[in-house]
Amino acid sequence: ACAPHYPSPYNNRAQVYRLMGKRERSMADLEQSLARCEAAPNDFLLVKRQTLNQRAWLAYAAGGLEDAFRDFERAAALGSVDA
Repeated sequence: ACAPHYPSPYNNRAQVYRLMGKRERSMADLEQSLARCEAAPNDFLLVKRQTLNQRAWLAYAAGGLEDAFRDFERAAALGSVDA
């Protein structure tokens, strides 16, 4: 199980699921990561950017261009150079 207050383990596991082709499990972990980032927004900016970028790529791959663009924009607003 992931640490109850830290978003990073969820983001990391989501990446593993994404690479395994398990999109639904990946998205569930990304949502958990984002929820935990919101609990302490100033402490987890890097993880939030990474999570938003990862969710954007999943959306893009599934044809959700508007969702992907929105998440890339949010990541860029947090200082991401990947978006």
